Amino acid sequence: MPEPSGEVPGIWEDALLAARVLAVAGPELGGIHLRARAGPVRDAWLSYYRSLLPDDAPFKRVTPSLPEGALIGGLDVAATLEHGKPIVERGLFARADGGTVVIAMAERAGPSVVAIAGGVLDSGVIRIERNGISAVQPASVTVVALDEGIDTEEGVAPALTDRMALAIDLTPVSWREADRTEAPTGPLPSLEAIAAVTVSDDILGALCAVALQSGRFSMRPAIFLERVARIVAALDGASAVETKHAGAAVRLVLPTVMAAAEPEEQEEAPPDPPENEEQEEEQQEPEEGVLNMEALQDLLVAVEKADLPASLDINRQAPKTMAARNSDAGKAGAVLKNAKRGRPIGVSAKPPFPGARVNVLATLRSAALWQEIRRRERAKAGRDKPGRFDIHKSDFRFTRFKHETESTAILVVDASGSTAIDRLGEAKGAAELLLAECYVRRDNVSLIAFRGREAELLLPPTRSLVRAKRSLAAVPGGGGTPLASGMMNALELALSVRRKGQSPLIVLLTDGSANIALDGHAGRADAEQDARMVAAHYAALSVPTVVIDIARRPRDKTSALARAMTADYHALPHANAHAVSSVVSGYMQRG
Repeated sequence: MPEPSGEVPGIWEDALLAARVLAVAGPELGGIHLRARAGPVRDAWLSYYRSLLPDDAPFKRVTPSLPEGALIGGLDVAATLEHGKPIVERGLFARADGGTVVIAMAERAGPSVVAIAGGVLDSGVIRIERNGISAVQPASVTVVALDEGIDTEEGVAPALTDRMALAIDLTPVSWREADRTEAPTGPLPSLEAIAAVTVSDDILGALCAVALQSGRFSMRPAIFLERVARIVAALDGASAVETKHAGAAVRLVLPTVMAAAEPEEQEEAPPDPPENEEQEEEQQEPEEGVLNMEALQDLLVAVEKADLPASLDINRQAPKTMAARNSDAGKAGAVLKNAKRGRPIGVSAKPPFPGARVNVLATLRSAALWQEIRRRERAKAGRDKPGRFDIHKSDFRFTRFKHETESTAILVVDASGSTAIDRLGEAKGAAELLLAECYVRRDNVSLIAFRGREAELLLPPTRSLVRAKRSLAAVPGGGGTPLASGMMNALELALSVRRKGQSPLIVLLTDGSANIALDGHAGRADAEQDARMVAAHYAALSVPTVVIDIARRPRDKTSALARAMTADYHALPHANAHAVSSVVSGYMQRG
């Protein structure tokens, strides 16, 4: 095996070793989780791995946008029309039988892709149960999952990584190091030679102990460690697995364990001289090839105490990744049913909306299954025509779409009175926090402040953080409380947003007091009556609204106003930016 070299010792050499291991027994090992950004380093690894495969070995690529039918297979419409009987089409995994499937941007792979790939790795076959046909096709493949995740919130699904033996993080590797390192060459060992490699009980027990301490609650790591250790030994020309081969297997299968076990460089005081010759013999290092159980024990202790950087923790970040992926954190607005545009989510026999176009391909698939029966019926009726393709009304299929609308949070802030500065400060902080999240959720934020005689739109719907900060830089405060004017302006803006096809959410920060009526004259009774009238409009138009009571002591009039608006009420006597942002984000995530 090559000796580590370069700025990042061993990572690129281990990656090259992983490519050779994968080329020897890829389907048996499942595949490799390759974390690397798109670039020459990753391309160099893929080119080297492909050069190790036979020339006729299939090499297919899966993208996140590839439909499920293309992966599994189904009814071949063209062949069915030509032969007059259902013909099964091979999917991508079946066509890659005996080769490699590269999943690009695997951190964004949907549940269907993960489920299909996981089933193929478990059984080695692809099962087709769709379009009225049932078939089982061989699909013994090696999966290369390319992980381009930037931070710890992105990663490959654990259901997929648990079924792939190898994991390599090429992020720290520079192109200079990859270019100047000579890739190992030479023939690869046969499966018979690998099966002849022996593993001692001590090494096997140590590998199992390391697998148990890895934090992956599965039996697969222990099995993969033993298999990879045998392959590494066979590549090294050894007949038995030695300590160095076991260490290489741990680096390839459980890279976080080896990262945790590497001691930090520090100056140590010279050891005290031994008191006698027996102690001196005990302190001598074991010979190469002899298992050092004390060193393995230190390795296990290091695993338990390790506090790894997130970039190195490839395997343990996946559960968090899947938790974030299954949450509503990336949801943008409401999901429209029977939408006329958006993401296709299937087909239906009934039009999802008036004027929906027929899905020609799905219609042909539906009709192809009945051609033999219809041909017999035509023959019995004496009106058979060769080559005729019958399509009935029941065969028509229509595409269904799912469209997620954008959300717009309209913050309506009371900027009047002696506490205006505090309230505006919290509103500014909440708006900036919401804007920071809008990049992920594709939401918009708007700000309306009411003070003096009327309300004012300070920030139109936007997701620009720079524009928001400029608009919020100098906001005046003090004066009367035109609550009804602020509510009316927010309602008009919400209706405008709704007409654009977006989902509005009004967030009213107030203490419930009002002393300026809609026409601008002062009067507490008229002002409160106008506020109740506008609240009735909120209830009639069903505008989603959240009322946040920012009074130092929650007031009954504020909760009564929320009930009149059919809005949700939250009392935050000590309102702060994070509290307001968390409340608003929770509602926007629900859609």
